[in-house]
Amino acid sequence: MADVDATGQTFRYPIDTESRRHLIDVALINFVNLRKQFNTLESALEELHRLNVYLMEEYTQGTFTKSLARHKVFKIATVLPRRTDWSEDSFSSVKTKIKVDFGISGRELSDSIKIIETHFEFAPLIGIEPPLLGVTEKSIDLFLNQWIRLNEKQAGSEPVVVKFSADGFDSLVKDMKAREKAKAEIWDTLSDALTPEVLAGLTALFYFGRDLDFSERYVSIYGYQLKDAALAFAEGPIAVKSELFHILLKTSYMHNLLRSLYFLKKNAYADSLVAQYHLADKFDWLEEARSGLLFEKPKYCGYAI
Repeated sequence: MADVDATGQTFRYPIDTESRRHLIDVALINFVNLRKQFNTLESALEELHRLNVYLMEEYTQGTFTKSLARHKVFKIATVLPRRTDWSEDSFSSVKTKIKVDFGISGRELSDSIKIIETHFEFAPLIGIEPPLLGVTEKSIDLFLNQWIRLNEKQAGSEPVVVKFSADGFDSLVKDMKAREKAKAEIWDTLSDALTPEVLAGLTALFYFGRDLDFSERYVSIYGYQLKDAALAFAEGPIAVKSELFHILLKTSYMHNLLRSLYFLKKNAYADSLVAQYHLADKFDWLEEARSGLLFEKPKYCGYAI
C-alpha cells in the first residue's frame, strides 16, 4: 500500500499535486485483493487505536518506573518468588535474572518491588494481600446486615419496579412507616461504628464496582470519598446520615461490592458473602469473576501470563 499510495492521494484523485496522473505504472488492480488488504489494515489500525487509548488510561494510573511500563512491573511480579521466600539464597539469582531480562538496574528493580508489594493486583502474585481501604470484613458485615433489611428483595437482582395501586394504598403506607422505622433503627445501630474511613471505604467499594479496570482507581475513589466523608463528619450527624443512606439505599450495592472484592483478589471473603446471602444462582458472572476472566484485559495490553 505504501509503495502504491505513499501520500494517501492515489485512490482519491486522478492527478497528484504536481499535475501528474496517478497509477500510470500500474496496469492492473485486483479489487478483491485490495478490499481484503484494506480490511486487514483497517482492523490493525482500529486495534492500534484501542491500544493507544488504553495506554493513556494506564499511564494515568501512575504505575510505572523509569523504563518499565505497568504491564512490565506486572511481569516482574509473575516471576518473583513468594515474599516469604525472599530470605533464601536463591533470591539473589532471581533478582539478577530479572535485571538482565528486563534491562534494569538494581535500583529500578527495587522501585518495581515497592510498587508490587502494595498493589492490589500484583501483590497477591507474591503472596501478599493488601487490606481493603478504610474498612474491614467486620465493618462490611455490620453494614450488610443493615443494608439487607432495606434491600432484601434486591440483594441478588436488578432493582424491582413497584407499581402503585389505589387498592394497595393502605399496604403502601404501612410499608413506608415500617421502612422509616427500620431506617431509624439502622442509624442507631451503625452511627457509633461509623468513621470517615469506614464511610469512605464502604462507598469506594460500591463505586469501584462500576469501573473494574485498574485497582489504582479504587485507591483514587477512596481518597475522594474520604475527603467527602471528613467534610460530612465536620458538618454533623445529619450530613453523615445523609451520606450513609446514600449507599444504604443502593439496591445494587451487593452486586457492585462482590465485583469489587473479586477484582481486588478478596475471593475468600466474596465467596463467604455469596454463601451467607444465598447468591450462588443470582449472578451469572460469579464464576468468571472468581477466575478473573471477567476482568481480563485484551492480549495486546500485555498482561497475559
